[in-house]
Amino acid sequence: MSAVSDQKAINLWTIWMAALAVVLLGAAYLVRDVLLLIYMSGLLAVGFSPIVRLIERLAIRLVDHVVVRLYAEQFRIHLRQQRIYVADPSKSPRLKD
Repeated sequence: MSAVSDQKAINLWTIWMAALAVVLLGAAYLVRDVLLLIYMSGLLAVGFSPIVRLIERLAIRLVDHVVVRLYAEQFRIHLRQQRIYVADPSKSPRLKD
């Protein structure tokens, strides 16, 4: 390629990129309210992130505690249905044989 055609290609590329930049800036201007909403949402998400992590950790501990209690209660009900008494072995019918 010659120096003249290289220069024309660079000029054409520069014009197209400038036109693209103008179009993108115009589109951003038209949706500026939405972009502002997205930006503010991101700032709030970053700001509340430590508090949310703390609440999630507390909720996980609480859920773990509740789940363990529920399993223990279900196991106790199962044992009672089988007529097995863990708390007082003297009441167990299987020990009276």
